[in-house]
Amino acid sequence: MLTKYMTPAYIVWTKVRYAKTLQQIPRQQALGVQLLAGTDLTVPYIYPGSSVHDEIRLMASAGQTNSQALQAATTHPVQFFGLQKSLGSVEAGKRAEFVLLDGNPLADLDNLDHIQAVITHGRVLRKPELEALTLSAANAVLSRTQH
Repeated sequence: MLTKYMTPAYIVWTKVRYAKTLQQIPRQQALGVQLLAGTDLTVPYIYPGSSVHDEIRLMASAGQTNSQALQAATTHPVQFFGLQKSLGSVEAGKRAEFVLLDGNPLADLDNLDHIQAVITHGRVLRKPELEALTLSAANAVLSRTQH
């Protein structure tokens, strides 16, 4: 289905629409629109985690500050879904769901690529465990494509 409609005219239209969407981000931000980062996981080659990092970078390249782009992927979704009582900040009684980085993403969004640990569902996954999970997933994909 993804390739069925990929005519040259459709590709040109998509690129124009994409550029216009990026141009609107600073205006929307100035008007107080609370933007949310998100990914379309049903689309091939879209992966949880890294695709959100890509979207954060896109928002910053479109004129948002690093802080605004990060909020679109962190606190804004929590507020949008009304989950402030259980998520969105580090406080006693809230669920621990966060990523520990080697550097400050407010200073440089490339620090999003330097994950030291992920804390999710009450479990701490350190860098070696994360690397093992990534390798396991890659091997599973390779084994499926080779059969």
